[in-house]
Amino acid sequence: MVDKKGVKKKKERIKEDMGEIKESTVKTKKNIQGKVSEAQEGAMKKTEEVKGKMGEAQEGAMKKAEEVKGKMGEAQEGAVKKAEEVKGKIDEAQEEALEKKGDIKEDIRTRRTQAENVFNDIIQSFKERQEEFGKAISDYTSSIQKPLTDMMETDDSIIIKTDLPGVKKEDIEIGITEDSVQVTANFQEETSVEDVNFIQKERNYGETRIALTLPARVKVKEATGTFDNSVLTIELPKLEKKVHRVDIE
Repeated sequence: MVDKKGVKKKKERIKEDMGEIKESTVKTKKNIQGKVSEAQEGAMKKTEEVKGKMGEAQEGAMKKAEEVKGKMGEAQEGAVKKAEEVKGKIDEAQEEALEKKGDIKEDIRTRRTQAENVFNDIIQSFKERQEEFGKAISDYTSSIQKPLTDMMETDDSIIIKTDLPGVKKEDIEIGITEDSVQVTANFQEETSVEDVNFIQKERNYGETRIALTLPARVKVKEATGTFDNSVLTIELPKLEKKVHRVDIE
């Protein structure tokens, strides 16, 4: 037979245990909910902190961007100023170069004018002295005239005759090469008469020279010269041409 009182006590004990378990479960649930709430609150705080830091970072980045933009603006303004300064210096250099060019042109024009004046002075001086020079040449050629000379050729020789009136034989020099002849004569002025004034003077005095190119080569060592009755005669034997014979094979 079942003991009803013992069963009842067990049921009551079980009921008590169940109540305790239920209370413990509720407590545990509340603890968990509290911790979750705390965690959520901490996460919210962290999120707010992160948002704040991100905002600060964004503000710092904006400030940096503004500073960089300001510096870039200053750099652009400085570059523009530098460009303006360089352009101004280039314009000044161009103006100075143009002025220098004008000065150089003026200097060249002045020098050219001076050179033309000097040249004109030289030409004028030359023209003024040309008449004196021509007169001096005329006086010289008229005072010492070239002697009259003939040149003749035969089959064997070349003969030259020259009139040298008033010349002594010892005052004549003859130079001969195979293809040329040069005669130099010295007309001596008479000095025996003193205290005389010339009313007219046409006789030749001084040195004259005759240079002749021969039409053929001559034998220099076989040339002869004679001076008779104021006429100089030079006879020049021709140089024989050597003929080379070719043997026919």
